[in-house]
Amino acid sequence: MAIFKIHYRKECEQVMEVEAENEEEALTKYKNFDCINDYEVQGISNEVISVKKS
Repeated sequence: MAIFKIHYRKECEQVMEVEAENEEEALTKYKNFDCINDYEVQGISNEVISVKKS
């Protein structure tokens, strides 16, 4: 599996690294991450800027 860096903005720019087979799986893991779900519940928007394979 490869490491993907997901560059996203939530109040400020952040980077999350996930292990995945492809970009689609990496984005799914990002969206299912507990903190990301908490942001949506709290009304804090987040936006994916880019997904890059390391």
